[in-house]
Amino acid sequence: MPVAPPERNDAPSNEGHPWWTLIGPGFAAIIGLFMLTAVYRADLISPVQMGLGLSGPEFLMMGIVAYLIAAAIAFPLGFRLGVRFLMAVTLPAIGVMFIGVLLIAFSGGAGMFLVGRVLTGLGAGAAIGATTALVRGIKEQRNIVAAVVAALGVLAVVVAPFINQVISGALSFRWTFLAAVPFLFAALIASAVIGIVQFVVAKRPAQPGPYGMPYPSPGPQR
Repeated sequence: MPVAPPERNDAPSNEGHPWWTLIGPGFAAIIGLFMLTAVYRADLISPVQMGLGLSGPEFLMMGIVAYLIAAAIAFPLGFRLGVRFLMAVTLPAIGVMFIGVLLIAFSGGAGMFLVGRVLTGLGAGAAIGATTALVRGIKEQRNIVAAVVAALGVLAVVVAPFINQVISGALSFRWTFLAAVPFLFAALIASAVIGIVQFVVAKRPAQPGPYGMPYPSPGPQR
């Protein structure tokens, strides 16, 4: 009797996603971490507080606590939806950060500054959540990728006050936040390109795999 060929298994052999999907959301997450401490100088004195005439408790609540609360609220959204809907999460997150940074840069009082910090925190939290979920799903060298992303995030938090001190000393604290605009734009473009590439790859028809060595034709039946 003829022997049936083995069934093909068209399911992908590897699960997860490549490391380059992290470029856009990861860059946005690092900028968000930079923005967290960019309101201080290296001596922990805030030129933003002095420029807007805020008291210590007012600045702490508006500049730090509000930012962290907003980021904590948006983090689960980015974590749960960032992998499956990368562009739908990352692009709005970067857009919200973009608006928040501009509000902080042009703020003339406490109200605009607070809104800017909340918006920036929301965008940063969503980007960090999406980046965390993406790192967990990396196919290869996950530990190395996670270590690199974490190191860059910590570095951004540490160096932000030093960069703010240099920029605010030479110009104004507002230029520290305006300087983040081109980087956010680069993260936006990178996220859009990555999302388009993922869409094209997902829509590409799977190539039929060979069954293997052909079976010899059955001999004459007796």
